Amino acid sequence: MKRVPADEFADHAAEYLEGGEPVSIEKDGRVIGHYVPLPEGHSAAPPPNGHATNGRRRKVDPEKHAAMEQLRRTLEAVYAETGLTEDEFADLMDPKKPFPYDLDPPT
Repeated sequence: MKRVPADEFADHAAEYLEGGEPVSIEKDGRVIGHYVPLPEGHSAAPPPNGHATNGRRRKVDPEKHAAMEQLRRTLEAVYAETGLTEDEFADLMDPKKPFPYDLDPPT
């Protein structure tokens, strides 16, 4: 992995982004980030997380597939019954935000 200062990476970003070599970006001698080209790009590296298929399809676990299909159907039913969109539902389930129906009604 090539190590470059952040200002050099910024000045020559197009060159680094076109290359296939991973780059470690440093500022004040500390690593602040990495650029790792994707295999679909210019790099010949294997896909991340060992998902190389060598032209073969990955085998799908039937139980996991059935569970995901049931979840999809359940969510579709929730959207249809409540009128919520997928984004609205996701926003409603965000644990960082207060659940609006738990709030005390204004008096």
